[in-house]
Amino acid sequence: MFSKTIFTVAFLATWVLAWPVTKRDECDGDHTYNYGNTNAFTPKATYNYDVSTGAIECTPTTNKVTKSDTDNGHHITTLMTFEYPTASAGMMCQFGFSLDATDTLTGNQGGLVDLFSSLAPAPGCTSGWGPGNQRNIHMGRLAPVLGGEATFTDTYTTYLTAPSPCKAPGTVEAFELVGVNDNVHVEWDPSVSGAFISYS
Repeated sequence: MFSKTIFTVAFLATWVLAWPVTKRDECDGDHTYNYGNTNAFTPKATYNYDVSTGAIECTPTTNKVTKSDTDNGHHITTLMTFEYPTASAGMMCQFGFSLDATDTLTGNQGGLVDLFSSLAPAPGCTSGWGPGNQRNIHMGRLAPVLGGEATFTDTYTTYLTAPSPCKAPGTVEAFELVGVNDNVHVEWDPSVSGAFISYS
């Protein structure tokens, strides 16, 4: 009887560990999760940035990438801060972006977004200029899809747009997602969808 109990517990533990988790709200303290059997980690912080005023909105309920020819230059981008977890040590990493079927995606060419690296992470809420978005290297262009993972339509660096050696655990990196063309509206709940870095 005792050996049968041990077998049952071991079987259930193996089954639970193998089950793919696809929702961001099931991530652990390291912001790691299993996305369709792919290990990944999500941003430790996300912010909405107003390109016109330099204002940084912290802890938004939704992240946005918006551009409109009627917004008087108040384009919104998403700033993201990642911290590499212990589990990614010695692995290969790649940037990814996914949307839930209930998220918002409209715009020219279906709603494209550009990925940039940032010189430094956003410091938190600001109402105006300083420090700005810290935009640095144009890394690639993504074509998001509702209910799935975006693909890179163009890449301008191989770093994280293709499998790249993961940074050491504890390393902090920042990135920015920016709308392409005159009109685009991408909006998502960061606890469910959005940016991630996969590792294998």
